[in-house]
Amino acid sequence: MVIQYRAENLHIVPVFGPTALAVSPRIGHVHVTVDDAPWVWADASGEPVILNGLPPGPHKVRIQLQTANHQLLDQGSVTFTVPEAPMPEPAATPTAPLQNEPPAKIIIDSPFAEALSRGVVFVPYRAQNLQIVPVFGPAALAVSPRVGHIHVTVDDATWHWADASGNPVIIQGLPPGRHKILIQLVNANHQPIDQGTVQVTIPQPPH
Repeated sequence: MVIQYRAENLHIVPVFGPTALAVSPRIGHVHVTVDDAPWVWADASGEPVILNGLPPGPHKVRIQLQTANHQLLDQGSVTFTVPEAPMPEPAATPTAPLQNEPPAKIIIDSPFAEALSRGVVFVPYRAQNLQIVPVFGPAALAVSPRVGHIHVTVDDATWHWADASGNPVIIQGLPPGRHKILIQLVNANHQPIDQGTVQVTIPQPPH
């Protein structure tokens, strides 16, 4: 599922915090919610929202336009129905590196402790021997240097979202307790190359 959007009178950029509210022209990002989940992920790429693996049936995706300090400016929702698949898709298998190119790897850093204390998961990552760019499809497999993006899955969900911005993974609103975030490095045709898992504990909110 690919959902396109655009912002008017606001630039989508990965800049956050109260001091950024004074920037002119105004800057911000979007929060994306799937099926009224209690949590959102923040996206500051301006690229379409891409979801894979949603189970058959009706779904709703809400996209909220936010200031740099996560204050709501506007929002809209998209409803759609994923049809029953005629047969299960075969699992993608890891791909061999391009000839004469070293294997691509993903390096995932620890979540920012200060943000996590506020219930926000902020996970920086970087790719080695691969450029993160919003280019997709089998024809892009021949591009050299290699290009790709990431898939992000929360708590072993059946679905994930694709991100090709190279920006940190930001998730807000997860309920208190332990959570698992799987970040997969994939090629332009969505085939996995490398992956890592981040375990986080969301603290209880202060009373």
